[in-house]
Amino acid sequence: MGSVGELRWGRSSEGQQRISLVAGQYCRRGKIHEKGGGGMPTQKQPIDLLTYKGKKHLTKEEIAERNSSEVHAPSDNIEPPKYLNAKQKAEFLRLAAEMAPLDILSNLDTGELARYCVALSLYERYTKRMQQAPKRKAARLRREAKEKGEPIPEDMTDDELALDLESALAAMQNKYFVQCETTARALGLNITSRCRLIIPKAPEAPKGNRFSGFEKREQTG
Repeated sequence: MGSVGELRWGRSSEGQQRISLVAGQYCRRGKIHEKGGGGMPTQKQPIDLLTYKGKKHLTKEEIAERNSSEVHAPSDNIEPPKYLNAKQKAEFLRLAAEMAPLDILSNLDTGELARYCVALSLYERYTKRMQQAPKRKAARLRREAKEKGEPIPEDMTDDELALDLESALAAMQNKYFVQCETTARALGLNITSRCRLIIPKAPEAPKGNRFSGFEKREQTG
């Protein structure tokens, strides 16, 4: 790995000297925002999903009309975007092949799938960096901070420095985990979202009672 980015230190609210690892090769600062659903109107759901949820108030004619009016996007040009690297493209093609039998992926979804692949690769990157014992880099962090004219306090132990680095890496790992989860739900890549996309077979008609014929003869007799 290359050099760590800029190092700064100050005093926390408790008056303790702490290190703040600023954007560098290891991490970048930023806040994670998740969209809430409050106050948003309910979107019109596909007829197959309504059928799966047991919405039996629709007649056969209404179901046929809804089916004919729904937009079915083409899926003849599902290609990975050029901005993906080789590993991300391979994951894109693997997932596209896995999703093909489900018949839910269209050309319009390539951007969403690409974003998932990017988030997944970044999640893996920071997970690996967390596993590479940041404590070993304490001496290098101190040296680079000193070269920048912002030396790390001598009373700050290597364990404390490693803990700060791990915390920064964990924040980035969690950021991309959230992005993975969000795009996975949109694409039906986890169990919960995929269950909502399953189109069940129509229930079989109940088998007749073996005494029904006898009962009918009695009624007509």
